[in-house]
Amino acid sequence: MKQTFLKISLLLLSVFFLQSCIDDTDIGDTGNDPNFIFAYTFGGGQNDWVDGITEYPLYLEDSLQYTVEMAEVPSSITTEDSLLRVSFVDSVGEAFTFLKIQVGELSPSTVFDVELEIELAASNLDAAGTTYDDDMEVHVKAGVFENEPTIIDADDSEFGFETKVLDIDKGNNTDAGDDMVFLGTLQMPEPRASTALARGNNSGNLLRASTDAGGNMWLLIGLDSETKMHQAYYYSKITVFYYEVAQ
Repeated sequence: MKQTFLKISLLLLSVFFLQSCIDDTDIGDTGNDPNFIFAYTFGGGQNDWVDGITEYPLYLEDSLQYTVEMAEVPSSITTEDSLLRVSFVDSVGEAFTFLKIQVGELSPSTVFDVELEIELAASNLDAAGTTYDDDMEVHVKAGVFENEPTIIDADDSEFGFETKVLDIDKGNNTDAGDDMVFLGTLQMPEPRASTALARGNNSGNLLRASTDAGGNMWLLIGLDSETKMHQAYYYSKITVFYYEVAQ
């Protein structure tokens, strides 16, 4: 299980950013040492991460082809032999996929500012000429929560079709909403092609949440699809810095 949770001094990472409007400040470079660092690499498997997909028409569920598995990486990815791959068919251009995990061993009942970096790649699994959409973008978001985000029924009038949503305000596309931050946009490749690994972070736009009485906090990474295709995402690593907020 390739998961570490450390109470250590400041770790600086050089980054290759997703195409986005975020600034180019190094992750972890806030002027203060983090109190905790959570680091995860997906070459060892999914482990405690919980996956999910929302905001797709429920009447198309049988054709969604939603799959989460360890898979061999495309030739464009020069890292582990296999990574966690999330794939699905989005024929509407609205689907939101996510990974979430409860991070423990933090200070109990404490407010933290949170900075994070994610590294992933994308694939277009369609055969040549079958991609439905010319505007092939997927927006990467993140949020931290004291209570676990869960899937609930959506009001039909919100999307025009029966679906499920998370019980948080994630916003839509590049709009981050009240509960998440926008990390960047992945420009999807042409059919039967994959991107290289790219990194995005929320430097200058910290998340804030409190731990529960047991020192736990939920982390959620989401991909807000705006593209109609059979798509896949390879998760490589996530690093999260926690800074205690003086009360």
